Amino acid sequence: MQDTKKVLPKILAISFNYIGTNYPNSKIDNYDEIELNFSFYDFEISYFKGLDNFPDYYELSYNYDFLNNSLYLIYGNFDSYINDNKSNGSNYSFGIDTLVKDFTFSFFYYYFNANGLRDLDDDGIVFSISKKTSF
Repeated sequence: MQDTKKVLPKILAISFNYIGTNYPNSKIDNYDEIELNFSFYDFEISYFKGLDNFPDYYELSYNYDFLNNSLYLIYGNFDSYINDNKSNGSNYSFGIDTLVKDFTFSFFYYYFNANGLRDLDDDGIVFSISKKTSF
């Protein structure tokens, strides 16, 4: 018997998520947000609605998968925090993830440009190793 089922490529996906961030020993830095994400082929558009006066965030990204690797480019923009124009800004990031068995090796560069305060500008290089676990 021949399987005639066709597998369609992932063309469009929509997701809706709640994100709660909780830093130990710091109630001021904790925040909650709602995420709405649209992906079309290798492109994504995300909108994060900040709750309790936390600023909104918009993000555009492109992801290119090859072999066991994933190359990505990201641009994001933060709204002002409680109408303080010094706190808004844009961020850029690019990097690569490599999958080896249950491990993911990530290497990326990020840059944040605060529109109002140069003291908030930030950039850096990050390398991380993570392992997939299932319960």
